[in-house]
Amino acid sequence: MPDNAESELIARFKAGDLFVFNLITRMWYEKILSFLYRFLADIDESEDVCQKTFITAYSRLNQLNENDKFAPWLYRIAHNCALDHIRDRKNGFGSKTGLRTDGTDETADFPETDPVDLEGRIDGIALRRLCERALTSIPDEQRVVIVMKLYQDLKFTEIAEILSIPVNTVKTRMYTGLRGLKESLNKNRFIEEILRNAM
Repeated sequence: MPDNAESELIARFKAGDLFVFNLITRMWYEKILSFLYRFLADIDESEDVCQKTFITAYSRLNQLNENDKFAPWLYRIAHNCALDHIRDRKNGFGSKTGLRTDGTDETADFPETDPVDLEGRIDGIALRRLCERALTSIPDEQRVVIVMKLYQDLKFTEIAEILSIPVNTVKTRMYTGLRGLKESLNKNRFIEEILRNAM
């Protein structure tokens, strides 16, 4: 979304046109939901946190300064809401495995957006699920950087702004997290599983 169009919508909201927030939500909902899903590894929980993110954004949008960029501001809210949810989850609420209570895979219903052939799609889904499972094995602070960089295509400087940490810290968490992912994949023999699923 162009910055000038975004600024115009925000200005209209601050001027009292509260319904314009529906447009902002439609423009950003899928992207924020995708970020939360990769971070939380549970689609139902991600949808709940996504709704909380936009409710929080709605209540605080009037506080957004003209010099602040909307995207980092919104991601910061989403990240904070996700961290709050993780703290609640560690106290016994929700699931971290990506599995429903009936044991079926939560990722099966997540939309496939890559326009590939059927055979490539099957292989891609298997690989994606295995990588998503591996993502849950690394610390939250590393996972969020990897998700923002690899899945959301944010720059290191943007991630640093969102998380309020130095760029070098972002890079360190990124590379440490990638090493952790590699170790997890090797340890759990996910590569062999990928090959079996591809055959």
